[in-house]
Amino acid sequence: MAEPSEVPCACGCGESLPEERMVELEGGQHIAEQCLEAVIRRESHYEPFQRYDDGLTRPTGDPGEAGKQDEQPPGDDQSDAA
Repeated sequence: MAEPSEVPCACGCGESLPEERMVELEGGQHIAEQCLEAVIRRESHYEPFQRYDDGLTRPTGDPGEAGKQDEQPPGDDQSDAA
């Protein structure tokens, strides 16, 4: 019987387990059950992971969030001038 192929954990921890012991995420990535539990405890929702050229995965954030804090809502400048 062939040994099951191991897949790397999508959280980037470096763990590799047989696919049968991993939780499959949307998009076909796999995460170890203990890693998924840790992510759920740390965050109120699961953040998707992105695979980088170096083969590791890291949580993705909304790249637009950083700039949104400095922006003023549209219309604020016109209301002061009127």
